[in-house]
Amino acid sequence: MERITTNEEQLKPIVIDNHIIEGYSISSTGIPYSHYKRITKTEFIIDYQYRKKLKTRIISGYLSVDIGFIAGKLDYKYRNLGSKTRQHKTCRIHQLVMDAWRPFSQCLPKSISRSDYNKTPESIQKLLPRLFFINHKDHNKLNNNIDNLERVTPRENTRKAKKYYNGNFANNKINRNINA
Repeated sequence: MERITTNEEQLKPIVIDNHIIEGYSISSTGIPYSHYKRITKTEFIIDYQYRKKLKTRIISGYLSVDIGFIAGKLDYKYRNLGSKTRQHKTCRIHQLVMDAWRPFSQCLPKSISRSDYNKTPESIQKLLPRLFFINHKDHNKLNNNIDNLERVTPRENTRKAKKYYNGNFANNKINRNINA
């Protein structure tokens, strides 16, 4: 995937369902941008020198953003908001960062060897990313920096969460007993 560099910040195209979505990019820190530049009231062009920071919102504790694209570009049909030519998908920022900066096929989780992955049929390779979770190493769901994200199995994700939260709950319990 091609990198876009603007004002010293490197960006990569947004990828949804293994398809590059033209006109959008994301930084390694999780800032999504649109490169659609308005020409007239109804006309837009894609200009990668132009960038507009997209509005994000928090859904279930995770930063999310709405991405629009040409209808029929992806295999799955997403909501169309009354338009026959455009569709929209609400995406979690950490998923967009991982798919753009560390694609599954290039950065395999520790539990999958490169040789095993290469022997796997392509139809199964497409399903494998769905079997892994994206873990925030510092357990802060709003920190979407690429260095804070990793792919883990559901079991690893649960173990890491239990270890983190048990430690914090234990510390909080101790602090409450001391203060009492």
